[in-house]
Amino acid sequence: MTPPFQQQGGYQSETVVVEERREEERGFFDRPGVKIAEGILGTAAAAGLGAFAIHEWRERKRHDASTGMPAFTEYQTSRGPILGRDSDGAPLFAARASIHGGWHIGKARDGHQACISYGGKEEYIKGNFQILCGAASGVTAVPQGGALNLQGLPSMPLDAGHEDNGEKLFIGVVDYKGSVQVGKVGPAMNGINFGYAGKEENLTTYRVVCAL
Repeated sequence: MTPPFQQQGGYQSETVVVEERREEERGFFDRPGVKIAEGILGTAAAAGLGAFAIHEWRERKRHDASTGMPAFTEYQTSRGPILGRDSDGAPLFAARASIHGGWHIGKARDGHQACISYGGKEEYIKGNFQILCGAASGVTAVPQGGALNLQGLPSMPLDAGHEDNGEKLFIGVVDYKGSVQVGKVGPAMNGINFGYAGKEENLTTYRVVCAL
């Protein structure tokens, strides 16, 4: 059964897995009372955040100026849409990393480590990875089976990665052993590949994350 869309503790739909962030999980610049005017560092400078705050503000402005579609950022921040839940209930975010000439998609529980499935294993990557940032309201999850059929989707999936030969990879989510895992899917793949307990797993039924 497809996990429902969870918002403020209530279940509102039977078709979407992404979740809006709770107040305590929001990024620094989303919190009440923290305002940054155009061209002025404001509160962040007063707090002594310096170059980090300036860069994060610029990243945020870049995302806001886009089409509204979530985008990957090199900052290890848990400000993105929650796309899954681990077996212990911890939120999972989409992550990607460069591995052997490709950009491969996996999951991150926080901003310190990503878990990417590759070559039959679950690779644990620290530092050199990106996390999907943006609002959960900008994405949805569409059921699929087997190879990803791009022509059959109501909207385009998020362009998230590629194999070393250039084949496109997209974000997928799947129910597995009481959890909702985040992995990679594509037209050249038979289902979704994702990391779990140190191994690369594959299931043929999954959901692909698309832009609204």
